[in-house]
Amino acid sequence: MPFSFGSHTFLYATLVGACVLLLAFLVLRSSQVRDWRMRLLLLLLRGAGLAILLWILSEPVHVERMTPKHVRDHTLLLVDSSASMGIGTPQARLGEVRKLIQAVAGNAGNDPRMGLYQFDSALSLPAVHTDALPVVPAGTATNLGQAMVSLLQATDAVGVAHLVVFSDGRIHDREQLGDAIRLARQRGVLVSTYAAGAGQRIVNVSIQNCLVERHAPPGSRVPLRVLIRVQNAAGANLALTLKSKSGRALGEVRFEAVEGLAEQELILELGNRTDEYVLSLSPVANETTLADNTFEFKVEVVDPKIRVLYMEGSNHKDVVWGKMEYEYIPAALLETGNIEVEVLTVDQQVVSGGKLFRVQDPTRGYPVSRDELFQYDLVICSDINRSLFSADQLQWTAELVSDRGGGFCMIGGYTAFGAGGWDRTSWEQMIPMDMKTQSEGYVTEEFTPQIPEAVRNHAIWQIDTDTDKNARILDAHPPFKGTNLVNRAKPGAVVLALHPKRDMPIISVQAYGRGRTLAFTSDAAGGWGDYYQTRWGEGDHDNRYYRKFWINAVRWLTQNSAAHRRTEVLGNTEAVTYHAGEAVKVRARILNPAAQETMEACQVTAQFDELNTPSVPLRFDRDKGEFCGELKLPSELTRKEIAVVFVAADAQGKSLGEDRILIHIPQGAKEFADMNPDPELLAQLARTTGGKVIQGQGDLDALLRVTAREQEEKTRYTAVPRWDRAWLWGVVVLLFGAEWFIRKRLRMG
Repeated sequence: MPFSFGSHTFLYATLVGACVLLLAFLVLRSSQVRDWRMRLLLLLLRGAGLAILLWILSEPVHVERMTPKHVRDHTLLLVDSSASMGIGTPQARLGEVRKLIQAVAGNAGNDPRMGLYQFDSALSLPAVHTDALPVVPAGTATNLGQAMVSLLQATDAVGVAHLVVFSDGRIHDREQLGDAIRLARQRGVLVSTYAAGAGQRIVNVSIQNCLVERHAPPGSRVPLRVLIRVQNAAGANLALTLKSKSGRALGEVRFEAVEGLAEQELILELGNRTDEYVLSLSPVANETTLADNTFEFKVEVVDPKIRVLYMEGSNHKDVVWGKMEYEYIPAALLETGNIEVEVLTVDQQVVSGGKLFRVQDPTRGYPVSRDELFQYDLVICSDINRSLFSADQLQWTAELVSDRGGGFCMIGGYTAFGAGGWDRTSWEQMIPMDMKTQSEGYVTEEFTPQIPEAVRNHAIWQIDTDTDKNARILDAHPPFKGTNLVNRAKPGAVVLALHPKRDMPIISVQAYGRGRTLAFTSDAAGGWGDYYQTRWGEGDHDNRYYRKFWINAVRWLTQNSAAHRRTEVLGNTEAVTYHAGEAVKVRARILNPAAQETMEACQVTAQFDELNTPSVPLRFDRDKGEFCGELKLPSELTRKEIAVVFVAADAQGKSLGEDRILIHIPQGAKEFADMNPDPELLAQLARTTGGKVIQGQGDLDALLRVTAREQEEKTRYTAVPRWDRAWLWGVVVLLFGAEWFIRKRLRMG
């Protein structure tokens, strides 16, 4: 044990007294030297020699504390400060951890062998005091594995013996946790863990995600699939509401909560411009957090110019309004500001022959090449005889719909449908009605069409956003004065209106290839449609509902048009919103060529813009006719929006174009995806590194005390004789020798 000064008091007093007397004698002897500088030098040399002798005699054997050169004697406390650590009432998880550390380790910053660090998406350096931990944690992710690796690397030089992790265990980098465990074991660092919030009962309802098309035409009805998670709140009555960012109510659904993950559906009716929307979920009693009861997203309204080729066989002036009959539909479409209409008419309305020409340029007729026709999104053929078209023009029109996603509409008249022999052309397959008739093919009679209840929610019938008012508008549909006769609607077609007495459709629609088609057996421009085009509105001389019907019809028919987007590539994702670290499912369509054999040879890639991530080739799915794949978002992401870029090329490498879509990245949302603590993960971390699971204050206090005792046990004490140092005696001899030599020179010896 160390030498005790108190046990040799008499000896030390005797030594000190002798040294004082000796020093006084030497001072007297030195007084014989007349030069004061020499006198002072002699005194210093004698005094220094005597001081060394006294130091040796005071403790002949000295005990020293010997610490191994590479001992690990530091303890690190690593605290999770991500947003989920703010969960809990009346005390949040981080408050629980702060209270525990302060009770056991004080301010955890005053001990030089203890360091306190915090982490969320990354490790925060340098070490902090307990008081510096955030009151309201806001970290957007819990990357424990990454934080452990960073901390062990940064503190390797100081010698870490023990690492204590305080977290709720809801981590987002499990793949990196294995690297952290290997590094801890390699360096002999024991990792103990404390599961914050382990005793909490989580009651929560949350909106997990919303699956919705990222772009849609104006005025369209977009389905929303909302994923809702319920934790310990089964049976609660919930309300899911949809509002615009400005607060305008757009829809609501009420339902009973079911434990686990479930899906609810709402319909979003888009306006004419891109807008942001908010989904809100009503809270339940004693809910743990309300931070995940809202969900924001954006749907881009794609509203480029829609180009319509409108052919009208009726070129008479209306006697009521004094307008040419082919002006009514174009006037309605031009109101939108994004629909362009090229009007064609005939010089005479006959069963065969005549001339089809453009009203604005009579020298031109129907497009004379495939490329010219493919610049349009929709072809409307109203009472035009079939002899005015070549076989190629008919085929190109079918390809515009089936391959390019365009639209086609046939409107009735004396030369339309079966009456005009259209059932014997290549257009017969496109038209959603069986046109063959045994009679003349049309009839002049007044009737009011019946609109089935089951189809009144179809996009074309959405004349007004108010449901009740819209029903009244449809009930007030004006009568027609005649119609073409058809047998029936084709299988797969949707009948939008029926004849009240004849067993036949009046309006029907269907999908044809990638496009859509509509059949309207009565007249939309004078004649049979005289009342329809002038009286369907509010009061006399008002046809606002007629105009809205044709705007809806054109937008519905052109929703898939390639010319509408002016691109050969259409890209999309499964959802608008994704979280950092998630896989984004992407898909793309090439609108040309049509043959799957040729399509399969094309190459389509997708990648995130401005993230320096490699492009990913997409695989062609023959059943879907699409290129499919997925991209992995980085786990560390602070941006709120990222563009996905799709690039397509044909088999020869020639570019077919590209498309860009935006996905939205909510910050911090994944912290609340599952709020239950995961103590088992933390316990496994402790077991695999040789650490302990800390249950409370007693366990932490015992762990820190054991760590301190282990380090003390590694320390060794050794007796080192002060007199056994040759260099020290050399100094004494040198001092007294110098003093003797000077006295001799001065003849004082």
